[in-house]
Amino acid sequence: MIYQNRKELNKNIQKYGCYYVDLVNIYAEVAEHEIQYETVNAAYVMSTRVKNYAGVPYLSKDCYVNDVHGVGQILSGLVGIPVELFKVKEYEEFTHVIGYFKRVTNGGNIVGHFVELFPDKDIVKRDPWEGGSKTAKEGILKSKRYILTRRLA
Repeated sequence: MIYQNRKELNKNIQKYGCYYVDLVNIYAEVAEHEIQYETVNAAYVMSTRVKNYAGVPYLSKDCYVNDVHGVGQILSGLVGIPVELFKVKEYEEFTHVIGYFKRVTNGGNIVGHFVELFPDKDIVKRDPWEGGSKTAKEGILKSKRYILTRRLA
């Protein structure tokens, strides 16, 4: 499993990359392949440079995921195991759920964090923050992202 707060990762991934790292971990699970931190960094760099049909990078430098499928394509190319990732609607077929939690800090700041949930309940399956994030533990689930995966080989 990849953890976003590991020093081996790019600083932007460490600070903003929870959703991106969730996608990397989902890819690794479906591909049945252990991803290396160097691969996560390389995929980050490529995903910030490659643009989708609308001319938007798959991933912004602050790890905002603009194109889930594009990030999956980059990972597939680097690892060599083709897995498709699609962001879908709740009422469509999906295989993974990523939840977005928010909490208010003691200083009054609002912080958010993405974690993977079990598909059939709102319980954390995998938190990309090593040791578990305070936001996922104490925050409120505000929204969900539904991901459909398909391994092609």
